[in-house]
Amino acid sequence: MCEAHVNDIVRKTSKVKKVKASYKKKEVLIIMEDDKDINNIINAINSLGYNSKLNRIENK
Repeated sequence: MCEAHVNDIVRKTSKVKKVKASYKKKEVLIIMEDDKDINNIINAINSLGYNSKLNRIENK
């Protein structure tokens, strides 16, 4: 259920192409057009009680 909560809050916080939380991997994959809302997303995930950090992977 944790994964669903994280996925939902990310979708509510910003327009993303894809979000997939994995409890087992302890990560959330987010695909988005730009990163203008990334701090809002991190704060939203942290508000659920998780400790999130950003690992950016860009593919251009």
